[in-house]
Amino acid sequence: MATKEFELQLTKVTEENREEIIDEMALPFLELAERFEAARLNGISADDWSALMDANAYVWMFFKNYLPQTFDNEVSEQTTTTLESISQYMMRARSAMHAELDVELAGKIVQLNLNMCDQILRMRVGSIPNYVPPMNQAFAAAA
Repeated sequence: MATKEFELQLTKVTEENREEIIDEMALPFLELAERFEAARLNGISADDWSALMDANAYVWMFFKNYLPQTFDNEVSEQTTTTLESISQYMMRARSAMHAELDVELAGKIVQLNLNMCDQILRMRVGSIPNYVPPMNQAFAAAA
């Protein structure tokens, strides 16, 4: 598995580029989830595992700071605290499991990264009145 670098660019968010920026913010979490799942299913070398853990931790640390600063009106204090907690978890996981694949940890990281991707993409529709996210539609219909 060849490692790939992520390119993170800081762009001022405007109404014209908002959705594009949101899509770009979600992409690293999706790509990392795919890589962790591939590692979990197929195995991975120690060097590639180390690089993957590093990339994941740094992406989380970047977005922990970037999201609240860039979308301050849309990111609640609770979300900021959650981002901080998950980022710290990723840094601890990176330190603790840096050299060897941990299949259970990889599965947890896949879920966290997919959830983060989903949460970011939900910001695209955050301003639509009466929007019910697809995951909640089944609960709303059952109620």
